[in-house]
Amino acid sequence: MKQNSTSRADNIIYLDQHRHRQNQHGKYVELHRAFLESYHPNFYNRLMALGKLDEWLHTIDEIADRRFEFGKSVGYSQAEIENTLFKEVIYNLR
Repeated sequence: MKQNSTSRADNIIYLDQHRHRQNQHGKYVELHRAFLESYHPNFYNRLMALGKLDEWLHTIDEIADRRFEFGKSVGYSQAEIENTLFKEVIYNLR
């Protein structure tokens, strides 16, 4: 029984970390969406009209996630990674 409570606690911790990571990268997607809408409205509207905006933003989210994980793996701090991602997402994360 003790093992079940430990594994349940481990699952809760894992889910919390996963949710935190999703929320963290979700903000980059929203920043990129706002950037496109404000500075590249034609491109934004074309993506919307073609029904491709969600696909585009999903790609941005995947790239941000990979870059975040890579930054952690080479020893950058979370603040350094977030600062770099913020600049890339706003200007040209591709």
